[in-house]
Amino acid sequence: MTAVGLGEVGTQTLVDLFPQIDSIMWEGIGIEVALGAAIDYEGNPVSSAAIMPVPPDCIPAPLPSNLQLSSAVSI
Repeated sequence: MTAVGLGEVGTQTLVDLFPQIDSIMWEGIGIEVALGAAIDYEGNPVSSAAIMPVPPDCIPAPLPSNLQLSSAVSI
């Protein structure tokens, strides 16, 4: 398994977006990806990844109209 987390830029973005939340909370956010489970557009195994906060209007598909987000994440 490969651990994927926010990294410095992602953590700082969340600190900026949510200054009322203790920054230590963001350190526990992450996922584990099985080796070989992620591939790029050319079929090559991916060797790195990150979780990044993004504006909700930048996600690739529309959300249900009753779902109002202040932020979203991309992996």
